[in-house]
Amino acid sequence: MSSEAKKYIKETRNQAWGITAFLIVTLVAVIAVSQGFLLPASDKPEIWFQRSGSIIVVVALFLEYLVQKRLEAFSNGEVPPWEAGRLYKAFYQKLAVVCVIYGLLGTMVWGYGDLIYLKFT
Repeated sequence: MSSEAKKYIKETRNQAWGITAFLIVTLVAVIAVSQGFLLPASDKPEIWFQRSGSIIVVVALFLEYLVQKRLEAFSNGEVPPWEAGRLYKAFYQKLAVVCVIYGLLGTMVWGYGDLIYLKFT
């Protein structure tokens, strides 16, 4: 495999892991907020849980932008059609769906987070 191919694979793998890690860290932060960690003493947890929905939406939009940018590179032929390229394209397509779901869940939490929190506590 050429050095260009190895460089591309390493770059794509690092970006994919970075996006996945960012999604997980955001989810952990939302759970921590909903459980009472990271809260100012003056606010109720349900309000902070609701506010965390906005963070989820912003993260989802940012990551969706990164994923779409990478998928455009596949479509424009900027990415050589190696086997690894096809595998990463499939991964990025699945990651795009995850980002949309993440954005929808964030919107629900942002709009109804206080009610959701009170329902399940």
